[in-house]
Amino acid sequence: MPFGRTAARVLFAAALFLGTACSLVAPAEVPPVAEGDMFGHWAGTCGATIDFAAGGTYESGDFPVENEAGGKPPRITGKGEWTLMDRVEGVVPKVLLEGEKEFYSLTLVKHGDGFELHQWVGDPDDGNDCTYRR
Repeated sequence: MPFGRTAARVLFAAALFLGTACSLVAPAEVPPVAEGDMFGHWAGTCGATIDFAAGGTYESGDFPVENEAGGKPPRITGKGEWTLMDRVEGVVPKVLLEGEKEFYSLTLVKHGDGFELHQWVGDPDDGNDCTYRR
């Protein structure tokens, strides 16, 4: 019996939490982030954009996604649903994007008195990372 969308989200969030809890410790305390803090247009250093809307929807343009061959990642334009992961002590908070067939994770990082979003795509040694700011 195939998993429903909610079951897939729960399993993905659990896997992400376990992987994050085991490997990432918050480098600096991120200020409290509310869902409303995410709304609006975010531009990435890689040329990508994400527009977060109320109701948990987003649209992205030129969004880099993982590829198995390495090198420059392919880019997609699309829309989907987003979720702000609740803060867990000692773990970097995340924003999860659910596209048509994939999930993408962005890390909230302290920037000045606020925050920015950071995305690593593939092997960090490939240098395919992107920082988003409003």
